Amino acid sequence: MKERLECVVSGRVQGVMFRDFTKRKELMGDVAFAKAVARFMEGATFKNVDAVRTAAVASKDKAEKTRLGLEAALRFEAFIKEFATSDFAPVALWNAQQIYAVEDQIDLAIATADQLLKQYAKEIAGGDNLKNKLEETTIRDLAAYHEKVANYPKAAETFVRFADKYKDLIM
Repeated sequence: MKERLECVVSGRVQGVMFRDFTKRKELMGDVAFAKAVARFMEGATFKNVDAVRTAAVASKDKAEKTRLGLEAALRFEAFIKEFATSDFAPVALWNAQQIYAVEDQIDLAIATADQLLKQYAKEIAGGDNLKNKLEETTIRDLAAYHEKVANYPKAAETFVRFADKYKDLIM
């Protein structure tokens, strides 16, 4: 828990000066400029977190890979809290879910998969998220997570949901 708190705090400290800038009305008076700055802030924050994920994937040291991976997952969750309506939010939550699964934090993988399917149902069913199959893989993975923790009724229910929704893909 202490590591989780430190991760969230350190992630917030990096953007304090930038966020203070955005609160100054005299600097943010132009609507187009304010929107561009907000979009830049979202993208820069997402990229910063994704850099931690990339470092985890690249690490050869198992302990470092785990530490960085879980730090990235927590930062992705913090990103979602700050930028819940961002275009990057569904991908951030999907990334957190995948990291938790890899790190065998199945309870957290289930929670983030459920959140993704509920909070971003519309967003993951279209556009690039559809092309990237976020909804499809999340439902399938969620069923497998439930199976892994021996919640067989929920696993079966989720597998049936997947089969019903993607019956044309199943041969």
